[in-house]
Amino acid sequence: MTRPPGRVLEFGDDPSAVLAAMATVRVVGRGWVNVQPVVDPEDEPPRPGLLAIFGGSPHRVPLATWLPSPGAGNREARTTVGILHATGRHLASRLAEAQVGVPAGWRVTQDHLRRGLVVEVAAGADDPEVLSWIVAVLRKVTTVRSSGTFRALVYGPASSDAPSG
Repeated sequence: MTRPPGRVLEFGDDPSAVLAAMATVRVVGRGWVNVQPVVDPEDEPPRPGLLAIFGGSPHRVPLATWLPSPGAGNREARTTVGILHATGRHLASRLAEAQVGVPAGWRVTQDHLRRGLVVEVAAGADDPEVLSWIVAVLRKVTTVRSSGTFRALVYGPASSDAPSG
């Protein structure tokens, strides 16, 4: 069972609240942020039926997950981004054709019809760059009518949990 988000943040041109939440998650060392386009409930597609297990992706409204990974032992910290979508196979190559490709130095670890696209973010990539890429990809893979804004669901620490300094 997934715990409910600590905060829900809607954003358009100003993602500063989401970037602050990402910084808090990263500093505290636990949690993640989901991002998806805001879709009016009337425009949401119907839930896939039981036979959908034999078909394509059930993710009609795309969902991106940003997960910073603290390094453990000798392992380097690696941030990952996963994107569930319903646009078909080989998303990474289609994004490259659409001029929204996976940035140089990032590594695709999964590109699957049902399990989505997963990339490891290059060390040194900053959160604004990552969030900007997430939003660009979500704009390309959203197949339902959306408001043009996005919703971030922040799982993990509250802002008050961040160390002061």
